[in-house]
Amino acid sequence: MNFLSFFARKILGVIYGKEGEAMDLRQNIRQEGRLIISPAMEQAFHVLAMPTLELTDWLEKEVGQNPLLEMRNRPPCEFNTSLIKDEPTLYEYLLGEIPLHFETAEEKEKAELIAGSLDRNGFLALSDDELEGFEEVLKRFHQIEPLGLGARNAQEALLIQLSGKEKNSAYKIIKEHYEDLLHKRWPIIAKSLKLSIEEVKELVIKELRSLNPFPGRQFQQEINPFLAADITIQKEEGRWNVEANLPSLQLFSPKEEMKHYLTEAKWLVHTLDQRKKTLEKIALYLLKEQQDYFEGMTDTPKPMTMCSLAKALGLSESTVTRAISHKAIATPRGLLKLRDFFSPNQDVKQLLLKLIAKEKEPLSDEALSQELRAQGIRCARRTVAKYRKELKIGSASYRKRSL
Repeated sequence: MNFLSFFARKILGVIYGKEGEAMDLRQNIRQEGRLIISPAMEQAFHVLAMPTLELTDWLEKEVGQNPLLEMRNRPPCEFNTSLIKDEPTLYEYLLGEIPLHFETAEEKEKAELIAGSLDRNGFLALSDDELEGFEEVLKRFHQIEPLGLGARNAQEALLIQLSGKEKNSAYKIIKEHYEDLLHKRWPIIAKSLKLSIEEVKELVIKELRSLNPFPGRQFQQEINPFLAADITIQKEEGRWNVEANLPSLQLFSPKEEMKHYLTEAKWLVHTLDQRKKTLEKIALYLLKEQQDYFEGMTDTPKPMTMCSLAKALGLSESTVTRAISHKAIATPRGLLKLRDFFSPNQDVKQLLLKLIAKEKEPLSDEALSQELRAQGIRCARRTVAKYRKELKIGSASYRKRSL
């Protein structure tokens, strides 16, 4: 086995895990305390993260440059692949920016996890519990242009863009009078800031109108406007089947003058195989956890987190983030974005509503936290309190008085 083949196998072990053991980038080769990111590793990351249509087009170019490869079984599609834009997606853009803002492998891995969790607005889709230990990385992540990426909502995105101007009246409007601003309650704002209504309006025009409450929307959002199924889950003759949809490659025996193409061709075939296995493992996990939903027995999927998925499959969270990023799954309930199964905030809120609706005696936030934990969802007491307030539900003592 030559060095390139050996190194490629090591890379794939790091990215996809080996025999169920959790492996991450920190176990890889280091030099002077920094992770070595080789072109082969970057390409392996790229293969895992790409949706099937984009991967198919990329493979066609690779096959065209390697005479030992031929593409077989191109996934059927009913859409125009030219709709894939040349501009980078938000995630692709951030993968290029992260090395400029973070030095250690651990910081980069955490930043990539944050990047993979952003929705189309550039907002975080991770709960407070999932962000434990990420505080410093997230603070530096907020410094990446365009400012506001990684915020939890539009208000926080605007505050990030006004960082350093905390004493400025414009900052106070966003911090203390955001709802008033949205509803144009100029007299309330003016009275609080001791300004005239005209001065408030002028302030909004000069200092706030140029800000962007949705910093992620300027980037390409996957494939527009159609989705292709990267994975299929279907039931045939009473039996569930899972399959990752991607083209296969035929590897030919090389002539003597073409042997230099062999290592690269073998590596590409193996990388695709590992991608397929990883996606199918994720689909099998989904089938196990969400069978009631796929059978039509429940209206909404069971709340899940990327952390629990990574732990169950023995993968790093950054690998899981790449694997589900920009992917869609065909199910009996229709074509769904894979990430829709991992939106903990809204799902936990719905479950919280059900728990409170069923309570015989009002439960404290700590008791609600324990109820959620019993159902496999880590949600700290303070997070329960936050969600409860967002749902406009009173405390246990308030609910008790209302009985």
